[in-house]
Amino acid sequence: MFEQVVQSDLMFFYGSLQRGEYPYKHLELASMLEFVDSVTYLGELRDMGQYPACKPGETAVHGELFKVKDIKVAAILDHFERFDETNPEQSLYLRERITLESGVQAWTYLYNQDFSDRPVIENGDWLAYKKATQRADFKGFID
Repeated sequence: MFEQVVQSDLMFFYGSLQRGEYPYKHLELASMLEFVDSVTYLGELRDMGQYPACKPGETAVHGELFKVKDIKVAAILDHFERFDETNPEQSLYLRERITLESGVQAWTYLYNQDFSDRPVIENGDWLAYKKATQRADFKGFID
């Protein structure tokens, strides 16, 4: 059984769930989350096409930290990230508690499949990489 997200927990987003991105707006995350700060996590960020994937690693992965105002956000994000706590082996991402470089603990979604054949995002910054490579907004998982 996975630990549940509770009100005032922190969440870290490093990809298409950051402010200004289509999924952030479409899922109306601003009504359920409060932006706290821009932060970093030691990970490995990979280009999956229209969205990034992250696993623990050695590169500073840039993202945004949010405080949970409404716990309904957890179910919405679990669905969006294709995380199924009843079938974690087949989940695309896993919701995990991580420690940011600042020492703060937060929830994030870490990639749960092999991504060794995907390009590394060397600077650890999806938004800058997306802009430099002229990627379109990710809309694929929204249904």
